[in-house]
Amino acid sequence: MSQKFIKKQVTSPKSMNCGKYYAHAVYNKKHIDTRQLADFIQTQASVKRSDCIAVLDELGYALRHFIALGEKVRIDNVGIFKCGIKNQQGGFTDHEKLTASTLTPRILFQPEYTTQKQNGVTRAQVAMLADITFEEATDYKAPKTITVEVSEP
Repeated sequence: MSQKFIKKQVTSPKSMNCGKYYAHAVYNKKHIDTRQLADFIQTQASVKRSDCIAVLDELGYALRHFIALGEKVRIDNVGIFKCGIKNQQGGFTDHEKLTASTLTPRILFQPEYTTQKQNGVTRAQVAMLADITFEEATDYKAPKTITVEVSEP
């Protein structure tokens, strides 16, 4: 499997990395939806498409249920989902102000790792990335950028 990328140059003179090039992933579509995922799973397993859709639809509810109970949810060959806390930037100066009502929940994802031996060295690798290689996109068309000039009074 091959993930395409493009080379982009940092052009902002304010950046320490101005003039340097970085790789950026190129995606084929906005996203793969539940039905497309179910179609693929159906071809890989002896499960009907409708059953796949039903399970995938319930997966979100199941994750939300167990995470709300304070559990970490591990899905084999995928990883662990858990609840994290987004804190106020800069923190609080008074510990009394740090209450449940001032916190924002967020989802944390820890991908599953596998180990592989390469050149006699055992290395950890994200399981979902094991088969991915890269190739430069030759047919990429960059989205049009709009320049807005702001005049100061």
